[in-house]
Amino acid sequence: PLDRPIANILSVGSCSPRKGTYDLVEAFIMGVKEGCIPDHVRLTIVGFYEDMNALKGHPLQGYVGDLILYVVHSGLKDRIQLVTH
Repeated sequence: PLDRPIANILSVGSCSPRKGTYDLVEAFIMGVKEGCIPDHVRLTIVGFYEDMNALKGHPLQGYVGDLILYVVHSGLKDRIQLVTH
């Protein structure tokens, strides 16, 4: 149990390289692992595609898929929330 309210870093916008979404996730993961981001801080990213099949053949398909896998394999999926738009 936390002794303080949860703080949330919020990013709202489309998930794309132009928006730097991968860089944000990477920086958050690095900050947590280095101890710079406290346990009560979470990251919420709004703007993910609800249906990955809709991206079939689109250049963003690989980007979004890789980002989801990165979060899952980071060990921090309980602290990083990916929300559809």
